[in-house]
Amino acid sequence: MATALCFVIPGCTSVRWTFQAVEGHFDLLSRREPIIELVNDPSTSPVLRHKLELALNLRNYASAELGLPDNQSYRHYADLQRSAVVWNVIATPENSLEAQTWCYPFAGCLAYRGWYQRSAAVTEAQRLHAKQRDVMVSPATAYSTLGWFDDPVLNTMLAYSDAYQEPVLASLIFHELAHQQLFVAGATGFNESFAETVANEGVRRWLALKGDPQLSRRWGAWQQANTEVNALLAAARQQLQTTYTNILDEEIVLRKKQQVFIDLRKNYLAKLDATVADNELHSALLAWREWFAQPLNNAHLALHATYQQGVQVLQKLLACNQYDLVRFYQVAAIIGEWPAEQRRSWLEGTFATPANVCAGS
Repeated sequence: MATALCFVIPGCTSVRWTFQAVEGHFDLLSRREPIIELVNDPSTSPVLRHKLELALNLRNYASAELGLPDNQSYRHYADLQRSAVVWNVIATPENSLEAQTWCYPFAGCLAYRGWYQRSAAVTEAQRLHAKQRDVMVSPATAYSTLGWFDDPVLNTMLAYSDAYQEPVLASLIFHELAHQQLFVAGATGFNESFAETVANEGVRRWLALKGDPQLSRRWGAWQQANTEVNALLAAARQQLQTTYTNILDEEIVLRKKQQVFIDLRKNYLAKLDATVADNELHSALLAWREWFAQPLNNAHLALHATYQQGVQVLQKLLACNQYDLVRFYQVAAIIGEWPAEQRRSWLEGTFATPANVCAGS
């Protein structure tokens, strides 16, 4: 699940990007309607009413039970009449997994740039490709301005299949509110891993409260599928990192790079075939089929590393603080103040967790 973190304060290097960001953001805000009014409006379709009621319940739960900010974000709804809120451009050098960054006021430097029109994102991707970059354009379904504005629930957040809509919507709302709870300028990997950890724990608690075994099993299969895919991607990243670090001959590097992505697809298809007897897991893995069918490159691996590489470490931090979310937010904020390289080493598991951020130590 990709999310957009958009900042619309002028002064960025690209005038064209800044103009479309300001225009797109205020168009989004102009479409907001209070959810409670839509729920009470007889003209609202029953399907939309049900989803909005769910969104409002999740929003209230996020503040009351997860300790996330209690404000007007996600208490409004906006229909953008398109399939994504923005399209993010991610780019890396041809022989590196290090994502290019773009710098913004207050947010620092981030590993993606969002465009409100897909055609503009594609144009930007083509410009970067001409400069020998590996690029991808990734649609984002959710949206956060870190509390600067009252961000709405979007139609793009309600477009998932009925089988997964409830836990996915919960994950999106909890993830975006987690960005408002804690955000470290320029620390894309830390921010996304923190928000994913909060979302995972929030959904676990929500489903436990619901007491729906079938829905819990389905979501468990979804998470298992993501875990297995992330393991495949991590292995591919490791192979490529070794190649880029140790081999200087560009032709050999290119051949090895191509083989890594061929093997990555084969390994995914093998997992898919191996799960035919497990309907829930097989269905969850099928959701990745289109992603693996596209031409893959370094940028695809860099994007998923941004969201996932620190989640296991942060989940351990949550566990060693007895799953006390308020305490977790406090100690995560301490880590957020560490020097960037120390924080990055900790996320990668090469720097031990100090006792002062682990109540179980």
